[in-house]
Amino acid sequence: MRSNSELITCLVFTAFLFHGFSNRHNRGEVAPTSIIGRGDVGDSEFLKFARQPGFEGVVQVLVGGTPGGTAEVIDERWLLTAAHVVQDQAGRPIEVMVRSGPVPVKEIVVHPRYREPDGSGRFLSEKGVDLALLRVDSIGIAPLPTATGELQLGTEVAIVGFGRGGPWGQSPPGDKRAGTNVLDALGGMFVNQRQIPDYYLVTDFDSPTMPELNPLGSGNPRGLEALASAGDSGGGLFTVIGGRWVLVGVYTTTVYRSSFVQDGMDFGGSLNYFVSVPHFAQWIESTINN
Repeated sequence: MRSNSELITCLVFTAFLFHGFSNRHNRGEVAPTSIIGRGDVGDSEFLKFARQPGFEGVVQVLVGGTPGGTAEVIDERWLLTAAHVVQDQAGRPIEVMVRSGPVPVKEIVVHPRYREPDGSGRFLSEKGVDLALLRVDSIGIAPLPTATGELQLGTEVAIVGFGRGGPWGQSPPGDKRAGTNVLDALGGMFVNQRQIPDYYLVTDFDSPTMPELNPLGSGNPRGLEALASAGDSGGGLFTVIGGRWVLVGVYTTTVYRSSFVQDGMDFGGSLNYFVSVPHFAQWIESTINN
């Protein structure tokens, strides 16, 4: 269970980042997504990076007509996202947005080991496998290649999602943004004195101004160092294999460093957790084929 200071920090950050969306969120709607970039790089660079052809299969999820998260096209009729984006939405329609307009989701298959959060502090291993597959009649976008082999520490990766972005998530929602990072921890390793489940991939946000805050890896930020954040659920984690971007993970949650407010809202040391796509390749393939 998270410490009281960690929970308070998450609440403070959420209120700060999504001021203006609170009424809609209180009605049960999902807040827009956010790719937070290092503050010394302009937002235009993250927008430009996201426009390359390798990320065309990353699309926005709409819940009841409002931004709800991100999903990745992995088949002519199937997309992959985080289960909590689409689970228990009180009958509201789920759609994915493409260039031609919204496409209705016809079927949702949630991983059988996912458990709906109940507000009791469930976290990481307690919440289970946060994955879901979405079936549509037709998507009209070439499927993204997905990884099947093991990944290594230090692998260079890209994080892609929709919505608010730039420093502190202040840029308007609705645009696709992407940034870079490296794999700083893998499933089975100990992070913050906890052994993480074997199906997680972890990146940390390396502060360009306060390197002492960076707990994992080298601590040297990438040129487009980025952090997926509150509401950016289902976003894709990619790496280059064979000269092309390949989907390796799906964003599920962030652990913010408990003292980031006291440190001037510097996100250094905050951790992104992604569900490994190779780890669940068999479930994905069998679900699509059946």
